[in-house]
Amino acid sequence: MSWEQHRYAVERARDRMKRHHDAAIQANEGVSLQSEAAGSDAEMLDEVADFLKSLEGSKARDIWENPGEAFVADWNKAICELSNFCAAWNLPKPDMVFHPLWRVRMSTIAGQQIGSPLIYAGVRVRFGQFESCDVLRP
Repeated sequence: MSWEQHRYAVERARDRMKRHHDAAIQANEGVSLQSEAAGSDAEMLDEVADFLKSLEGSKARDIWENPGEAFVADWNKAICELSNFCAAWNLPKPDMVFHPLWRVRMSTIAGQQIGSPLIYAGVRVRFGQFESCDVLRP
């Protein structure tokens, strides 16, 4: 879905909640908990619609239209900046650990299977999960 389609869906939901709010007030001949909840939902959806309208013409619009390309561009920028920072201050390059689902996402975006560990600009990226333990395991 493009951001315009999201905005349209949010505006439709907002209008539906406003109608629900007005109908609840009319049916109860006054304010009720149900009408207040519908009014609150309509206000929240109105704020979301305003936010989506503000995306028009912004860089964030590209993220909605080409999420894969935007992700790759941001990834390259972030990892390279981190690598350059470590090189400038003579720090060791960090190891990053992402959830295994990120490996699937990155492989989908790349169109090929991403291996682990992935070393990019000297930063080692592994995919795994941390879990808390009460005892040390071998």
